[in-house]
Amino acid sequence: SSGINAEYGVQKPYLLLDVRDKDAYDLCHIIGAINFPSAMLSRAQNYFTKEILDYINKDGKIIILYDDDERISHACSTTMIERGVDNLFMLSGGLKVLNMKFPSGIIRGPLPKVCLTDADGKIKKSVSKAQENLLPASEHPDDNSFTEEDLEILETTLDNLMLSMAPPSRIGGMSRAQTNLSNRADAASKAWK
Repeated sequence: SSGINAEYGVQKPYLLLDVRDKDAYDLCHIIGAINFPSAMLSRAQNYFTKEILDYINKDGKIIILYDDDERISHACSTTMIERGVDNLFMLSGGLKVLNMKFPSGIIRGPLPKVCLTDADGKIKKSVSKAQENLLPASEHPDDNSFTEEDLEILETTLDNLMLSMAPPSRIGGMSRAQTNLSNRADAASKAWK
Protein backbone atom coordinates (compact mmCIF):
# COMPACT_ATOMS: atom_id res chain seq x y z
CA SER A 1 0.00 0.00 0.00
CA SER A 2 1.33 3.44 -0.95
CA GLY A 3 0.70 4.99 2.46
CA ILE A 4 3.08 2.53 4.11
CA ASN A 5 6.84 2.79 3.88
CA ALA A 6 7.56 -0.86 3.01
CA GLU A 7 11.17 -0.72 4.16
CA TYR A 8 10.23 0.27 7.71
CA GLY A 9 6.52 -0.68 7.93
CA VAL A 10 5.72 2.91 9.02
CA GLN A 11 2.79 4.94 7.75
CA LYS A 12 3.78 8.18 5.98
CA PRO A 13 2.46 11.44 7.46
CA TYR A 14 0.90 12.33 4.11
CA LEU A 15 -1.31 10.68 1.51
CA LEU A 16 -0.77 11.96 -2.02
CA LEU A 17 -3.87 11.53 -4.20
CA ASP A 18 -3.80 11.86 -7.99
CA VAL A 19 -7.40 12.73 -8.87
CA ARG A 20 -7.02 12.23 -12.64
CA ASP A 21 -8.44 9.14 -14.37
CA LYS A 22 -6.59 5.81 -14.18
CA ASP A 23 -5.14 6.05 -17.71
CA ALA A 24 -3.57 9.45 -16.97
CA TYR A 25 -2.20 8.15 -13.65
CA ASP A 26 -0.75 5.00 -15.25
CA LEU A 27 1.06 7.14 -17.81
CA CYS A 28 2.49 9.73 -15.40
CA HIS A 29 2.28 10.51 -11.68
CA ILE A 30 4.21 11.79 -8.69
CA ILE A 31 6.29 9.10 -7.02
CA GLY A 32 4.38 7.73 -4.02
CA ALA A 33 0.97 8.95 -5.18
CA ILE A 34 -2.08 6.72 -5.39
CA ASN A 35 -4.86 7.09 -7.90
CA PHE A 36 -8.21 8.36 -6.66
CA PRO A 37 -10.21 9.35 -9.77
CA SER A 38 -12.46 12.34 -9.18
CA ALA A 39 -15.44 10.24 -10.36
CA MET A 40 -15.20 8.31 -7.07
CA LEU A 41 -16.57 11.39 -5.28
CA SER A 42 -19.79 11.31 -7.31
CA ARG A 43 -20.83 8.02 -5.68
CA ALA A 44 -23.76 8.22 -3.26
CA GLN A 45 -21.81 6.30 -0.59
CA ASN A 46 -18.47 4.61 0.03
CA TYR A 47 -16.61 7.29 -1.92
CA PHE A 48 -13.49 7.09 0.27
CA THR A 49 -11.19 4.08 0.19
CA LYS A 50 -9.95 2.44 3.39
CA GLU A 51 -6.55 4.05 2.87
CA ILE A 52 -8.08 7.52 2.62
CA LEU A 53 -10.22 6.84 5.71
CA ASP A 54 -6.98 6.02 7.59
CA TYR A 55 -5.82 9.62 6.94
CA ILE A 56 -8.99 11.72 7.20
CA ASN A 57 -8.74 14.16 10.13
CA LYS A 58 -6.06 12.11 11.91
CA ASP A 59 -3.50 13.93 14.06
CA GLY A 60 -0.19 14.34 12.28
CA LYS A 61 -1.62 13.26 8.89
CA ILE A 62 -2.46 15.27 5.80
CA ILE A 63 -4.03 14.47 2.44
CA ILE A 64 -2.70 16.22 -0.66
CA LEU A 65 -4.65 16.31 -3.95
CA TYR A 66 -3.23 17.07 -7.36
CA ASP A 67 -3.97 16.84 -11.07
CA ASP A 68 -2.36 18.37 -14.16
CA ASP A 69 -3.13 22.01 -13.43
CA GLU A 70 -5.72 22.34 -10.62
CA ARG A 71 -8.79 22.09 -12.87
CA ILE A 72 -9.99 18.80 -11.33
CA SER A 73 -8.37 18.94 -7.89
CA HIS A 74 -10.08 22.22 -6.99
CA ALA A 75 -13.55 20.70 -7.39
CA CYS A 76 -12.45 17.51 -5.59
CA SER A 77 -11.08 19.45 -2.65
CA THR A 78 -14.32 21.43 -2.36
CA THR A 79 -16.36 18.21 -2.32
CA MET A 80 -14.06 16.53 0.22
CA ILE A 81 -14.22 19.55 2.53
CA GLU A 82 -18.02 19.52 2.26
CA ARG A 83 -17.85 15.85 3.33
CA GLY A 84 -15.92 16.71 6.46
CA VAL A 85 -12.26 16.36 5.47
CA ASP A 86 -10.34 19.07 7.37
CA ASN A 87 -6.71 17.99 6.81
CA LEU A 88 -6.79 18.48 3.05
CA PHE A 89 -4.32 20.37 0.88
CA MET A 90 -4.07 20.94 -2.86
CA LEU A 91 -0.78 20.94 -4.74
CA SER A 92 -0.67 24.46 -6.12
CA GLY A 93 -0.37 24.41 -9.91
CA GLY A 94 -0.50 20.61 -10.13
CA LEU A 95 1.99 18.59 -12.18
CA LYS A 96 2.61 21.55 -14.48
CA VAL A 97 4.11 23.78 -11.75
CA LEU A 98 5.76 20.87 -9.93
CA ASN A 99 7.61 19.98 -13.13
CA MET A 100 8.85 23.57 -13.46
CA LYS A 101 10.33 23.48 -9.94
CA PHE A 102 11.45 19.81 -10.03
CA PRO A 103 12.10 18.80 -13.65
CA SER A 104 13.36 15.37 -12.55
CA GLY A 105 13.42 13.11 -9.52
CA ILE A 106 9.79 13.36 -8.43
CA ILE A 107 7.53 12.56 -11.41
CA ARG A 108 7.44 9.17 -13.17
CA GLY A 109 6.50 8.90 -16.83
CA PRO A 110 5.95 11.38 -19.67
CA LEU A 111 4.01 14.49 -18.67
CA PRO A 112 0.62 15.27 -20.20
CA LYS A 113 0.75 17.82 -23.02
CA VAL A 114 -1.01 20.44 -20.86
CA CYS A 115 2.04 20.38 -18.57
CA LEU A 116 4.43 21.04 -21.47
CA THR A 117 2.93 24.32 -22.65
CA ASP A 118 4.27 27.80 -22.10
CA ALA A 119 2.26 30.86 -21.07
CA ASP A 120 1.00 31.28 -24.66
CA GLY A 121 -0.27 27.70 -24.81
CA LYS A 122 2.48 26.52 -27.18
CA ILE A 123 4.21 23.21 -26.52
CA LYS A 124 7.84 23.64 -25.52
CA LYS A 125 9.78 21.66 -28.16
CA SER A 126 12.88 20.94 -26.05
CA VAL A 127 10.83 19.57 -23.16
CA SER A 128 8.55 17.60 -25.49
CA LYS A 129 11.54 15.79 -27.09
CA ALA A 130 12.94 14.79 -23.67
CA GLN A 131 9.54 13.36 -22.69
CA GLU A 132 9.27 11.07 -25.74
CA ASN A 133 11.70 8.45 -24.40
CA LEU A 134 10.23 8.15 -20.89
CA LEU A 135 8.52 4.92 -19.86
CA PRO A 136 4.93 5.15 -18.69
CA ALA A 137 4.85 5.29 -14.88
CA SER A 138 3.05 1.93 -14.69
CA GLU A 139 5.99 0.27 -16.52
CA HIS A 140 8.78 1.91 -14.51
CA PRO A 141 11.14 -0.68 -12.96
CA ASP A 142 11.24 1.13 -9.60
CA ASP A 143 7.47 0.90 -9.25
CA ASN A 144 6.15 3.80 -7.18
CA SER A 145 9.15 4.31 -4.88
CA PHE A 146 11.96 6.85 -4.77
CA THR A 147 15.37 5.57 -5.86
CA GLU A 148 18.66 6.81 -4.39
CA GLU A 149 19.18 8.77 -7.62
CA ASP A 150 15.72 10.39 -7.26
CA LEU A 151 16.55 11.44 -3.70
CA GLU A 152 19.92 12.90 -4.73
CA ILE A 153 18.26 14.89 -7.52
CA LEU A 154 15.62 16.18 -5.08
CA GLU A 155 18.23 17.16 -2.51
CA THR A 156 20.24 19.09 -5.10
CA THR A 157 17.13 20.79 -6.49
CA LEU A 158 15.93 21.78 -3.00
CA ASP A 159 19.38 23.12 -2.09
CA ASN A 160 19.43 25.22 -5.27
CA LEU A 161 15.90 26.52 -4.58
CA MET A 162 16.92 27.48 -1.04
CA LEU A 163 20.00 29.25 -2.38
CA SER A 164 17.94 31.27 -4.83
CA MET A 165 15.34 32.23 -2.20
CA ALA A 166 17.33 32.67 1.01
CA PRO A 167 18.96 36.03 1.69
CA PRO A 168 22.35 35.92 3.39
CA SER A 169 22.12 35.90 7.17
CA ARG A 170 23.20 39.11 8.90
CA ILE A 171 25.71 37.39 11.14
CA GLY A 172 27.70 35.12 8.89
CA GLY A 173 26.92 36.42 5.43
CA MET A 174 25.77 33.01 4.12
CA SER A 175 22.49 31.21 4.56
CA ARG A 176 22.43 27.74 6.10
CA ALA A 177 21.81 26.24 2.64
CA GLN A 178 24.81 28.12 1.23
CA THR A 179 26.98 26.92 4.12
CA ASN A 180 25.81 23.33 3.67
CA LEU A 181 26.50 23.44 -0.07
CA SER A 182 29.89 25.03 0.54
CA ASN A 183 30.80 22.37 3.12
CA ARG A 184 29.65 19.61 0.75
CA ALA A 185 31.69 21.04 -2.11
CA ASP A 186 34.76 21.31 0.16
CA ALA A 187 34.36 17.71 1.32
CA ALA A 188 33.86 16.45 -2.24
CA SER A 189 37.00 18.25 -3.46
CA LYS A 190 39.29 16.81 -0.76
CA ALA A 191 41.12 13.58 -1.51
CA TRP A 192 40.20 10.88 0.97
CA LYS A 193 42.93 8.57 2.23
